[in-house]
Amino acid sequence: MGDGLCQCCGQPTAGVPAGCRCTKGGVLPKGWDGPWGIRMTAPTHALTLWPEFAWCIEALDKRVENRVWALPPRWIGQRVYLHAGAYPGDAAHRRRLGGVREMSARAGWVSARPPALRMSKGGIVAPELCQGMRCGALIGVLRFTACDAPHEGDLGGWRAPEQFGWRFEFEPLPKPIAARGALGFWRVAT
Repeated sequence: MGDGLCQCCGQPTAGVPAGCRCTKGGVLPKGWDGPWGIRMTAPTHALTLWPEFAWCIEALDKRVENRVWALPPRWIGQRVYLHAGAYPGDAAHRRRLGGVREMSARAGWVSARPPALRMSKGGIVAPELCQGMRCGALIGVLRFTACDAPHEGDLGGWRAPEQFGWRFEFEPLPKPIAARGALGFWRVAT
């Protein structure tokens, strides 16, 4: 625990894990406190997802990302921004909505009309809810907790059993921060 002054902002660090707790040099909004109630430094990397799936994380408590490759072990325990990618509005969008419907049904969500973003368990997500999704912006922070191998771990709900399941916790940002995305993990400009 720190017991002096933060080297960046000069605020007391007593009772706070060692290191800077201000957001200077980062892109977190001023005054943002993390899930543990202390000021947290900004993550240095982000992961871009299609906006439909970023919306599921933000609105439907999706807490696993399905990928054909394993999460590198160095990312376990790390915090990265969740970036909602650009919205192309094409046929691929309709296919992704089909995936949202299928996975949300397995996860037990029932559709509701806007503005309600929280669903009740037991049915399918109405596609019109995706119209409220945010695009081209950092919308929250993920902290990776585990990576399940294909056909291992909890295979229900949002999990695609034939892929690796990257498990995480999610903390939304108070407001989105416009940003261009990239494939894979990418460094956030400060």
